[in-house]
Amino acid sequence: MFAVVVDQKRYFPAVLADNSLDQRRLGKLLRRLPSAMPPMSKYLFLGGRRGSLADKSPLQATRRGKRYRVALRLAESIASEYGHIEERLKSVEVAVKVDIDDL
Repeated sequence: MFAVVVDQKRYFPAVLADNSLDQRRLGKLLRRLPSAMPPMSKYLFLGGRRGSLADKSPLQATRRGKRYRVALRLAESIASEYGHIEERLKSVEVAVKVDIDDL
């Protein structure tokens, strides 16, 4: 579960409490997303329609077996990309520290 912060107040997306959603699948999908991913990005991922999901959102895909598996792969892909971005940022940070120390 995650909250979105707006004007320093935490809001929990009501769509996550929808009784028609398979909460077990939703939890599994959310756990595949990177913990470092901003909450608003997670919300937009869940609600955004994707061509690879037959123009359905990952949230809607929790209701269908085949689309759900594709949604899991999308979440894994995003997690992988976040991992690469974090590695690049760390290497840039190290490079900047070295340059500053050389001054």
